[in-house]
Amino acid sequence: MYSSTRRSHDDDSFQELIEVMDKTPPEQWTKRVTAFETLVKSIPESTDEQSNKWCSDPKSMRNLAVPIGTLLRDSRSIVVRRCCESCSQLWIKCKINCRHLLKDIMNDILAAHAQTVNVIRTCVQNMVTEALTYVPCKGAMPLWIDRLGTDKSKTVREACALYLYIGLANWKDIEGYMTSDIWRQVSAGLIKSIRDPSPLARQNVKKGLEVVRSAQPELWEKITNSPNGSVSKDPKLRRFLENIGDADDDLSVRSRMSNVSMQSQRSQKSYISSLHNPGKRSGLGPPIRVTTSRNSGTDSPLRPSLSPPTSEPEAINPFTFSLTDKNSTSDGVKELKREASIRRSRRSLLMKDSWSQSNLQSERSLDSKEGEKDTTPQKSEFVHHDIAKKLVAAHKKAIDEMMEIIAVEMNTLQEFENDVDSGNSDKPSEDDVLNYFEALGLCLSKKGEVDKELRKTMEEVSGE
Repeated sequence: MYSSTRRSHDDDSFQELIEVMDKTPPEQWTKRVTAFETLVKSIPESTDEQSNKWCSDPKSMRNLAVPIGTLLRDSRSIVVRRCCESCSQLWIKCKINCRHLLKDIMNDILAAHAQTVNVIRTCVQNMVTEALTYVPCKGAMPLWIDRLGTDKSKTVREACALYLYIGLANWKDIEGYMTSDIWRQVSAGLIKSIRDPSPLARQNVKKGLEVVRSAQPELWEKITNSPNGSVSKDPKLRRFLENIGDADDDLSVRSRMSNVSMQSQRSQKSYISSLHNPGKRSGLGPPIRVTTSRNSGTDSPLRPSLSPPTSEPEAINPFTFSLTDKNSTSDGVKELKREASIRRSRRSLLMKDSWSQSNLQSERSLDSKEGEKDTTPQKSEFVHHDIAKKLVAAHKKAIDEMMEIIAVEMNTLQEFENDVDSGNSDKPSEDDVLNYFEALGLCLSKKGEVDKELRKTMEEVSGE
């Protein structure tokens, strides 16, 4: 990538270690990680001792971008962790000389944030947070702004918002480093993301805007009071920005609905509480049917059933829990899993019976093979693995489609709410209200289609 720079150096050990990191196959990760650790340890602690070496030349350090990026994208957490530890030492030792390198690996860093492994994301975030305190890297800001506004991954957007805030907070006092144009572009990007679906992203966006207001009061005045600016067209946003240092308000549309964010505590509260009322819900599995003995003597009415009657009553435990007192999303997930473990719908029982029959047939088949020592389980024993894959694929598809619908729904709500709060007697008009009413119906219909498709898959895998 930077071969001309690499050939200009006389440091043989640097060249050799770079070659090892570049050419070693991914499966030999220990060799690659050890080479990087050795390289970082060879850097002198003193800045004077670093002079005339590769570590004092920002362009030479860019030769590490590809090898480090490969390590950061590795799916093994131990590889990423050891890489991050060496990177932290590199930032501390070389400081500003790492600025180009840090920018070059930023795409790899954000790719790590898109992973589902929390250990990897945490290691990378801690490493970058430390790097931004030692290494001014304004060159990465355009990427953060772009990904904050466009990336579909919630964790990537949260990381970009955090890094923008940390960068502004640490670099605002470096004389001549942050130009007025940079402040303006970063401010515009943060304002566009103030309604991000993620609460954590919104929190860091707000912190970043507070830094802008304190560090650039003249720019802030133009942003909030410019008659031709985008802020002036959104009264609610303008009020929010004017009181951003004092208000605890959340400008997100989702926070005023039932927070449809997948990681939101309020969403889980709304969803789980809806399971108490099968007549109004569209949750998991078939409607819950509560039965009591005919001789119980109770006069209490039974919960109405929406499913077709069967010859035998289903022994199903109704949902009796609520998330009202839960303090975190993780508590809600645990509670949902606990209740799911004791709830068995008719379809669940059908699947369980099917698996038992498959296991019995497999055992009989093995017993019939006299004298054979091969007792490898038949494929039918693992039919539930195939069902698990089908359910995951169908659930992911449904979630993606539902979130797309909700994104359109949120934007529609935001525009209509702006008209309602504008103070203009002509807004909203009668047609505006009718259009909004019909838009709600269309959104509900689309979500119903997604729900119907997921239920169809559940019916198919249950053998109903």
